[in-house]
Amino acid sequence: MRKNTVILVVIIAVFAMVHLILAVDISAAQTNAEKGSNANKSSNIDEVDDVGAVIYAWANAWKNKDTKNYLSFYSPSFQSKDLNYPNWIKRKTKLFQRTGAISLEIFYLSVFIKNNYAHVSFIQKYKDTYHSDVGEKNMVLVNSQDTWKITSEEWKPLAVENP
Repeated sequence: MRKNTVILVVIIAVFAMVHLILAVDISAAQTNAEKGSNANKSSNIDEVDDVGAVIYAWANAWKNKDTKNYLSFYSPSFQSKDLNYPNWIKRKTKLFQRTGAISLEIFYLSVFIKNNYAHVSFIQKYKDTYHSDVGEKNMVLVNSQDTWKITSEEWKPLAVENP
């Protein structure tokens, strides 16, 4: 068990360092490109905060098995790897009906916004009665009518045994 914890800590540390380096590079590029309007900076920070709040509300809806609220975070244009939107909704609804609690933790949330799109990544630790995993989640959200909606998501497992 201790070995698994050490591996998880190392993976999370590497992920954080990569995102920190990317965030610094992106920030420097934006500063050079925009020549620093205070109004733009304030607005961008507010948008990042808004997207972060959406992600944490989405996670809470998932943990609480609040199907209606959880599904409300997704755009009708959402694309799943295997399913169209209506079939994806059916699948998620069925999964939420299973017995047992859900544990979900988010680490190292990273948000990058360009135009009306937000690219989000984080480490996700998930556990329920039937399954547990740790991986990197990447999402794209679109801002439509001042509301951020998830249009795509991808999850990649991290090499951790018994999360």
